[in-house]
Parts: sequence; C-alpha cells; structure tokens
Amino acid sequence: MPETTATPQSNDRPMDFDEFARSVYEVLRDATLATLRAAEDITGTMVVRVDESTLASLDQMVNSQVVQSRADGLRLLLQSGLKAEKSLFERIRATEERIREMKKNAASS
Repeated sequence: MPETTATPQSNDRPMDFDEFARSVYEVLRDATLATLRAAEDITGTMVVRVDESTLASLDQMVNSQVVQSRADGLRLLLQSGLKAEKSLFERIRATEERIREMKKNAASS
C-alpha cells in the first residue's frame, strides 16, 4: 500500500510529523472542548479548574463535614457569591434587557 502524506492547504510541501501531530492534537482538543460545552448545556455539569488554595478550602469543607463533596462545597460557594452580588446581577440583567430592546428597535427601523 503506498504511503500517503497530508498536505497543508497553504502550500504544496508535505507536513512533517510534528506539524501533523500538532494538527491532530488541535482537532481533538477542539472536538473535546465542544463536547464538554455541549454536555454542560445538557446536564448542567461543568468542568472547573481551581487553584491549590481553593482546592484546600473545598477539602477543608468536606473534612469538617460542612458539605459532603467538593462539588457540594463549590456549589455552596457559588450560590453564596451570587447572593452576595445580587445587585450586580440585577444591573447586568437590566443592561442585557436594554441591549435586547435596542437591537429589536434597530432591526425594526
């Protein structure tokens, strides 16, 4: 069976292995990220990276039985933060509504 070589669209020179591997990596990475975003939208589950300090705090919450899991701890902290910043989110919602209204008015004119 003859050996085939992938050729980039920008020129006629064959890809070397490193370019090919990087290209495959980028395609797989993009597909994985798209799949994770779709799963987040469907299930409400998110993949979140946290620093060591945050992880230690979550572990402290679990170890002291404030929550049953890191996920529960993170959920509690997020909910607390959203409540604490309620007025900020109200302003954001009002701004979004004004933007929607302006787009609607612009589209109808």
